[in-house]
Amino acid sequence: MKINELRKKNVKDLRKEAIDLLREQFNLRMQSVSTKKIPSHKWKQISRHIARIKTLVIKKNRGKSNDGSKQSATRSRNK
Repeated sequence: MKINELRKKNVKDLRKEAIDLLREQFNLRMQSVSTKKIPSHKWKQISRHIARIKTLVIKKNRGKSNDGSKQSATRSRNK
């Protein structure tokens, strides 16, 4: 999924997607232990996708918590 598509989703959907990817990563790990050959690029793709999602969740959470504090900080500077 592209980053623009991820940005349109809300935090709840992003977390669900991250959990699904973590499960997929776990399944890949179990398959590799059972001597089944796994393409190495899959590991990298999933890890990067998880990191992208976690970054977006953090940014969205900071945006919600900082909305009120930004306004109060600018008001105090203007006084």
